[in-house]
Amino acid sequence: MSQANKIIRNMAWMSVAELATKGMSFFTNAYLARVILSEGYGQINFALATIAYFVAFVTLGFNVIGAREIARKPHEASHYVNTIISIRIFIATIAFALLAILLLLMNLPAQQNYLIIIASANIVMSALLIDWYYQGIEQMEILGFRQMLIAGINLAGTLIFVRNSNDVVSAMYVLTASTVINSVWILLLYIKNNGKISLSINWKLWKKLIKEAIPISVSQIFLIFLANTS
Repeated sequence: MSQANKIIRNMAWMSVAELATKGMSFFTNAYLARVILSEGYGQINFALATIAYFVAFVTLGFNVIGAREIARKPHEASHYVNTIISIRIFIATIAFALLAILLLLMNLPAQQNYLIIIASANIVMSALLIDWYYQGIEQMEILGFRQMLIAGINLAGTLIFVRNSNDVVSAMYVLTASTVINSVWILLLYIKNNGKISLSINWKLWKKLIKEAIPISVSQIFLIFLANTS
């Protein structure tokens, strides 16, 4: 396939995925807001917003750095996947410790704490997520399908399991499960095509990648802050 055709195909996939995802997400959010009411909807959004900062801390801009390096050096793709996942797992361990301290200090209501704990599965999934690998090798159809699958599971799950205002916890389980399923799916797809992932500890490379990723991570955290305070 020529480069021009690949670009057109990738743009088509991402455009369709974006439209489908926004449509399904709109109906999911509208349904949730109507069924679990403003209090429950606010609790879920607070939990997701809290975890979003930890996810940004774990991803640390490596989605950009990883995609760039794989595009430049496709023959070293597995090396970068192993290294970046290893770094993220290390950071995720720190993130969980910080989250535990935060929950102790905030003294939130029991249900709000429980919602945050459920949503914290996204921290682990963010460490293992390798969508940036497929971006680097320009297989955007994988990313497009993943986006639609997440939105589809969220919509179907909420319609099936969320029936009244007492189903706030169920709603959080659904939203978290969709991310877990999709992260595991794309990880298994990579393993099937490229072999198993191994932990890689190379302090020199870790330092180099972290140094490059931090400015990107800071901008991502700032955007999350603006989104949550607007």
